[in-house]
Amino acid sequence: MSVPAWRETAPSWHPTFGQALGASSETYALLGDLELARAQAGRALVIAESHDDPLNEADYLRILSAIERLARFPEQAEELGRRALAAAQRVQHPWTVADVQRELGDLYAAMGRNADSARAYREAASSFLKAGSAARAEQLRRSAVSVERQTRD
Repeated sequence: MSVPAWRETAPSWHPTFGQALGASSETYALLGDLELARAQAGRALVIAESHDDPLNEADYLRILSAIERLARFPEQAEELGRRALAAAQRVQHPWTVADVQRELGDLYAAMGRNADSARAYREAASSFLKAGSAARAEQLRRSAVSVERQTRD
């Protein structure tokens, strides 16, 4: 089914179906099928938008950002990441905010923007602490330190 057809039928799809599409898109991305991953995440986003679901919208935008990063389209990845961050901040969901900030840190590191990467990792660490995950916060603090070391070397 084409994307325009999906847009027409999306209101009839249950949000749980969008969550399944979002999860499968991450799997396809990890397996290297970025085209299918992009299509699945795009469909999930259409469903979230049609149900006025900003939390899942933020997550699917984060997934699309990661896919574009992997596909080596950094400008698109950054634009999607910024949209994801704005959506996550609107719903004030610390875990989702942290995930998006981590993805932006990964993107900036891949782009060689080490100062931006370290800042995004530190912001993600702070958000993970607010979400109650000290272990993830520490992991991202270490990522920030590592990126900062690369800047000095």
